[in-house]
Amino acid sequence: MGSGRQALVVALLIVSGAGVVVWSMRDPRPITAGFWFDDIRPEATAELADRLGGPLTSDDIARIRSIARDEL
Repeated sequence: MGSGRQALVVALLIVSGAGVVVWSMRDPRPITAGFWFDDIRPEATAELADRLGGPLTSDDIARIRSIARDEL
C-alpha cells in the first residue's frame, strides 16, 4: 500500500472515529434496551392452539422464554 493510500486510510479512520464521538455526545442519556414477554391474549389462544396442534402449556411457555433469553 502506497504512502498516499495509507494517509487516506488513516484520515478516514480519524474522521469516522471523531464522528462516533460527536454522535455519542449528542444526548447525554445512556442508550437502554428492554426485553419482555407479553401475555398471550385470550382471543389468540384458540388460534394458536389450532396452528400449533394444541394449546401452549405453562412448561411450553417457560421453555420458550428460556430459549429466547439464551439467544440474547
